[in-house]
Amino acid sequence: MAVVITEREAAGVSYEQIVNLIHESFRERTKQGLLYSCAEISVEDFINKTRNGIVMVAIDDDSSVLLGTGTLQVFRNKRSSYGYDEFDAIAEHYKGRGIGSLLVEARTQKAKKLGLQYILSDTAAKAKSAVNYHKKNGDTCKFPCLI
Repeated sequence: MAVVITEREAAGVSYEQIVNLIHESFRERTKQGLLYSCAEISVEDFINKTRNGIVMVAIDDDSSVLLGTGTLQVFRNKRSSYGYDEFDAIAEHYKGRGIGSLLVEARTQKAKKLGLQYILSDTAAKAKSAVNYHKKNGDTCKFPCLI
């Protein structure tokens, strides 16, 4: 499997495909009783929330299957410029294969090109695998990633 990370528009991936992937990815968390607003986000709300950001996608280059997504919202004010990593989701059958780390690296490079000072990210404290994912990528992105 050859994974390509690119922006949504370049891959021709629809917002509907991304929102369906997010719902699928967070189904496990919902069953655990963890509440995430993205677990039930509508396509319209996703478009509105990402309007001023960058939506990255991971695609299997051989089959064109959508494997994962992640967003980078860009914020600038008088004191700082930073990114917010708001939506991370990997297709259920592709979790644990390093796709999330590839998305983090792509967003980190994009943030550097945009001159952002850091990336902010968060998750539910009881979602142990997600906390570990954020810690791992916050420590390895070689760019200030605050969780």
